[in-house]
Amino acid sequence: MNKSISSKEISTFTEVPKYDPDFKRFIRIHPDITCPFSYWYVARNHPYMLDKCIKASKVIAHPPQDDNILCEHCGRFFQDAAYHYITQCSSTNEHRDRFWDKIHNSMSVELAAYLLNIEDHQLVVIILGAPCDLL
Repeated sequence: MNKSISSKEISTFTEVPKYDPDFKRFIRIHPDITCPFSYWYVARNHPYMLDKCIKASKVIAHPPQDDNILCEHCGRFFQDAAYHYITQCSSTNEHRDRFWDKIHNSMSVELAAYLLNIEDHQLVVIILGAPCDLL
């Protein structure tokens, strides 16, 4: 019975994102989805991580909004929460600085130069898990 349930879950997981418009960014990041996303496996095998997996998945899947949203942290308006928090929000400046320090200290010069020179929207999808030839 567990195999049957698992098989149904995998089938649902791989089909729903293809047709649900809320998964537009997710499909752009993971176009060849043939098996459940890694967060699904983490959540199944480590139930105490479920809340974090749900939050991370929502950031990846959540589409930009049509209306402007006021950031409660920095007071700026945005339409795409992931883009805003990763590239613009002043409340995440320290996190961005630490991210770039890690890039400089632990990755190749080529990768660091590549990431520093791409447009912000490309950086966001790479951070959210899109494939990158240099990784």
